[in-house]
Amino acid sequence: MNNAKQDIKKTKRNPFLRGLLSVILFLPRLIANIFKKFFAWLNYNVTAKMTIINAVIFAIFGAALIFIIIFITEQSVLDPHKAKLRHYYSYISSVLYKDYQESILDNKKAEFESGDLEIAIINQSGDLVWANISPSSSSYNTLITIPSDKSIVSEGKIMYYAGIIQDYNGSSFKIYLGRHMDSDYYLLLRLKTAVYTIIPLALIVQLIVGILSGGVLLSPIRKITGQTREITRESISKVRLKEDKATGEIKELIQVLNQMLDKLQDSFEAQERFVSDASHELKTPIAVLQGYSDMLKRWGKKDEAVLEESVDAIFKETQHMKNLVEMLLFLARNNKKTANLKIENFFLNDLLEEIIKDTLRTCDNRIISTGKMMAFTIDADREMIKQLIRVLIDNAIKYTPENGEIKLSCYSDEEFGYVVVQDNGIGISKEDLKHIFERFYRADKARSRGTGSGLGLSIAKKIADTHNAEILISSEQGSGTIVNLKMNLDYENSKQ
Repeated sequence: MNNAKQDIKKTKRNPFLRGLLSVILFLPRLIANIFKKFFAWLNYNVTAKMTIINAVIFAIFGAALIFIIIFITEQSVLDPHKAKLRHYYSYISSVLYKDYQESILDNKKAEFESGDLEIAIINQSGDLVWANISPSSSSYNTLITIPSDKSIVSEGKIMYYAGIIQDYNGSSFKIYLGRHMDSDYYLLLRLKTAVYTIIPLALIVQLIVGILSGGVLLSPIRKITGQTREITRESISKVRLKEDKATGEIKELIQVLNQMLDKLQDSFEAQERFVSDASHELKTPIAVLQGYSDMLKRWGKKDEAVLEESVDAIFKETQHMKNLVEMLLFLARNNKKTANLKIENFFLNDLLEEIIKDTLRTCDNRIISTGKMMAFTIDADREMIKQLIRVLIDNAIKYTPENGEIKLSCYSDEEFGYVVVQDNGIGISKEDLKHIFERFYRADKARSRGTGSGLGLSIAKKIADTHNAEILISSEQGSGTIVNLKMNLDYENSKQ
């Protein structure tokens, strides 16, 4: 116990051991952080991914190529030596099987030496019967240690072959053969060295080329990235990606990005216009409310006429603000796809006649007439469709002079129902037709508050979209406008 405490004290006192212990504890965390950063970089860097993938493929291909080359070369170089060893083994076996005569092998000694053969024959007693090398040489000692199971054994520059036979008397002999293959061995060695050197070098070259070519191939992407980073909300109207000499997929990518920037610019401009117009619409009623509040504060308590005028004005302005806010809320709900439709089957002509009666009560300075009024039913949200048609009629009334005519009709075919609102008012220019469904947009640039909030047609378009319907408008300035509401008779089929 005391010894252990002393060891701990020594460790605390020895700064080298403390440092070593800190390194051992810190090393796994360091390695983990290095791998983490490497994989994060690899995940981000496309060039690295391409290079590593190519390197892995090339490494697998290179390893397979090395194996194939070495295998084929060894077979073509070593097979003749194996064949020679088996040939001479068969010859010697045939000599030993009959009445063995040493002179027969002695006569073949020159042939054996010219074939670079080392031969030793040992009987079952372990005595040497015949050999063409000295029994005291190291070559002999190596030769007789080869397994006599008729398997080819290569050791350096010599190939060995050994086996056991029996003569016709039942006596057994061990035949040991070795063949020198110096020239073929050095040829095979040089070939292996070349293969083991060239293919890894080729892999390294491929990695370098992959990195460089990846950088060149991806340089247009980096250029696009740099240009895109410079685009801000303030400069989006002035800056677009340059196509220059781009071709193929890069050119297509630039065109798609530029189209996206155009849409973003349109969205920003619409947002700015919406904020500006909403502020304008709310500014006037707030100013009126403030003015009449001041009047009430000064004279309203004593002057009944001022009191009545102020209350009426405040009521109208608050009603206007309420309608404006309700319209904005409707558009917001619809934009978020939270519109809750109550689909029912009803006669569209009955709804249109109901709207006409309501309109005649409030509009006595326009001629409201009807055309074809076909009886048919549709599947839709009745209240929303009523609001949509009212917007279309109100819009026609606003832009039709006194004593002008507004003609309403409805009809159907096998698949669709139609409501047509036609007037002989001031009409709409081609330029304004492109924008009439935008919020707060008016063909009347003066933006007179007497013409409404500028949200009516935006709401009509949103209601039509929720019913998969279309609002088709044709108009010419000075010749009136024709609005055709096209709806599916069956709401379920309209969703397909």
